[in-house]
Amino acid sequence: MMRMNLNTLYLGSLALLATLGATDLQAASIETEEQAIRETILDYLEGAYDTDADRFASAMHPELTKRGYVLRQDKIAIVPHTKESLEHNVRYRLKKGWIPEGAVKEIEILDVLGDLASAKCLAHWGVDYLHLVKKDGKWLILHVLWQNNEYISQTKGESS
Repeated sequence: MMRMNLNTLYLGSLALLATLGATDLQAASIETEEQAIRETILDYLEGAYDTDADRFASAMHPELTKRGYVLRQDKIAIVPHTKESLEHNVRYRLKKGWIPEGAVKEIEILDVLGDLASAKCLAHWGVDYLHLVKKDGKWLILHVLWQNNEYISQTKGESS
């Protein structure tokens, strides 16, 4: 009887250690994925800030769409972009130094589920909500919904 209890205790301990080890591995995996997502978003932000079109484009899925819900001349406008149009802006239209030193670049990862993630980032131009996908082992931005700072400041506290 005592031998059976020791065996049961031993097997139970092994099961508990295996469970704890799996939990630690899951936490480490989530941390690793979140760091990779953060690096992708930094490529997007810092690529734009530094007018490094190659770095900027490396963060984007080939089918990226970006939609701005912005205020232009006191009217709401939806401004569409593709990967190509954004890359063109960074490569040819933006000038070095267009972003002031120390400009905001805050990243908040909202959720990670398998090969999907969502994040929010505060940037010099406003707020971006990002949807990312993991493609061939690399996180890429697939969709962006953004508001410019003018819209945010004029509608603060209001709900449409």
